[in-house]
Formats: sequence, structure tokens, C-alpha cells
Amino acid sequence: MLARGRAINPIDVAQSERVCLVDGEAARNLFFGEDPVGQTLYLDGREFTVVGMIDEDENASLFAQILTGGSNDGTVYMPYSTAKKLLGTSTVSTLEVYVTDSEQTDAAVEEMEVVLDGIFNYKDDSYTIINMDSMNEAMNLLTSMMTSLLVGIASIALLVGGIGIMNMMLVTVTERTTEIGLRKALGAEPGQIQMQFLMEAIILSLIGGLIGVVVGLGISLAICVNTDITFSINTFAIALGVGFSAAVGIIFGWAPARKASNLNPIDALRSM
Repeated sequence: MLARGRAINPIDVAQSERVCLVDGEAARNLFFGEDPVGQTLYLDGREFTVVGMIDEDENASLFAQILTGGSNDGTVYMPYSTAKKLLGTSTVSTLEVYVTDSEQTDAAVEEMEVVLDGIFNYKDDSYTIINMDSMNEAMNLLTSMMTSLLVGIASIALLVGGIGIMNMMLVTVTERTTEIGLRKALGAEPGQIQMQFLMEAIILSLIGGLIGVVVGLGISLAICVNTDITFSINTFAIALGVGFSAAVGIIFGWAPARKASNLNPIDALRSM
């Protein structure tokens, strides 16, 4: 949509006029806040007159960045006949179509396919149509795949860490057999013994979780300091990580704690 000025008309195309449109980013970079309409700019040493300025479209800007593979410093639009002369080519390799109503995207794609099939005599793989909906679907698919991958890696890490905690607690129970026997001989209930070792497993896993949070925040802060990314703390993510650490301690610490609570006091005291 035009913000000011006029659009490129059929006469401009037919006569290969040196006129152009600019977007907001190009206007800021080239004319430093002045009204670009009526201004002159040079492209490849040729003089062009700016006849209009288009509204900024974040989706169009993102699409242009994806196509060019870099940052978008603004876009200049000219008649395609003028662009062919400027580039010294007789063919058009890329055509961008903007649809005002996103619900009509599929219908627009079907119409373009009909036209392009006729132009290319229905040859296979003669052209490719890329729309923002398909790109969004591809990005969502990629995001879900990355999420699944990260969940798998995190699950394996939690499993390995849980097994380590369980083994450590089993060794602790073996080394503290005498202590367990003395406590039971003095009247300690099996539930109290089990709770003691279970709490030790939870504390051990929580210490590991807190160390992970500190290291993760430190790495994130270092990355943000050296880039343009804004550093922010997500308390929900931190709480979720600490909660998972506690859950690992409960799940993998239960078996050693249960073993400690079931020890026979007489057998435990014999190990003195």
C-alpha cells in the first residue's frame, strides 16, 4: 500500500521510465527523514526519480531478508522493464506478489499456477512458488523438530544424572549401615530412615540443578553482552528446571532410601 506519492503505472513499464518507489527503511537510510517523493537517487550510476513511498510491512521485510540471506537495509522498486535494462538481462527470475487478504493466499497461488503453467507449457519443475504460509509451516516444523531434539537430549541427561544419584545413594547406604542399625535400635521408624535418605537425594539433585541454573545464566549473559540480544531472566524456566531436579532426586533416590529403611537392625549392627 502506498503511504504517499503514486504507484508505478503501465506507461512507466512500457517506456522503461527511470522512476522508483522506496519503503520506509530505504527512505530513512537514503534521505535521512526527508520526504522521499520527488527526490533523486542513483542506481548503478543512473538517475532515478522517487515517485512514491510504500507502507512498511514487517512480513514483506522478513521475506526480503530470507530471500537475500542478510539484513534488509531497505527496498527500492522500479518498473521491471527498467530493471531488465539496468541488469542487462531479458528475463525475469523472481516475482513477488502481495495479497491484501491473507485468506485469499491459496486462491492467489492457484491463479498464479494457472498462468505460469500456460507460460511454461506445463513443464515440470519450471517454477517454484513460495508463500509466507508455507514458510511459516516449515519454520514451525523445524521448531518442533528442534524442540523434540532438545527434549530428547535433556531426557538422556536427566536419566544419566538420576542413575548417578541412585548409585551414589546406594553406596552411601552401604557405607552407613552401622548408623542405620544404631538409629533403628534407638527407636527410629523405617519411614524416618527412608525420609532422611530421600531428602539427602533431593538436596543432592537440587544442588546440581542450582549449579546448572547459575552456569546457564552466566553463559546466556556472556552471549548477550557480546551480541545485540537482550538479556532477560525467565523465572518460570528456572523454576521448571529446579523442579525437574527435585523430581529426579525423588524418583531415583526412592529405591536407595527404601533399601535403607528395610535394613534389619541386627544385621546392620553386625557390620560394626
